[in-house]
Amino acid sequence: MDEKALIKMLMLKRHYVPGAREEELQKRFGEQFRELIEKARKTLKPMGLEIVNIRHRGIKRYFLRFKDSDEKISVPRIDDLSVIVACIAYISSKKDGAKFGELEEILREKFSRRRIEIAINRGLREGYLEEKGEYFFVGWRGLAEIDMEKLHEMLG
Repeated sequence: MDEKALIKMLMLKRHYVPGAREEELQKRFGEQFRELIEKARKTLKPMGLEIVNIRHRGIKRYFLRFKDSDEKISVPRIDDLSVIVACIAYISSKKDGAKFGELEEILREKFSRRRIEIAINRGLREGYLEEKGEYFFVGWRGLAEIDMEKLHEMLG
């Protein structure tokens, strides 16, 4: 019973954010929540799902994601996705974040300023990017869904 409850918690969104914070899991399931996570991982693996966790802004969060899915993902615009991925790659290579002007400069050759702004706003809204002051950083969802090592390896 607890395993099903744990999986449901990890599937649902809470305040626009999927999954659950470590504190929420510990409060609901006690110290055994780590054992439940391992048990749920084994249950979900044959379904092509995995439980992942990230630490972002000092908060550890667990959630579900597809593992090596061959299914097509519905993306409103492929150029928005391209802008977001390019931003994430650039920002993660710098480590210190990037200003909008820097992002625009590398994207301007392929995209209009309007398309860049729309895509970056989508990235912010969906959690792939995060803005602090005048700097952009990789957001919680970018950290969770993108294998940064593999991305950097692919980019050379």
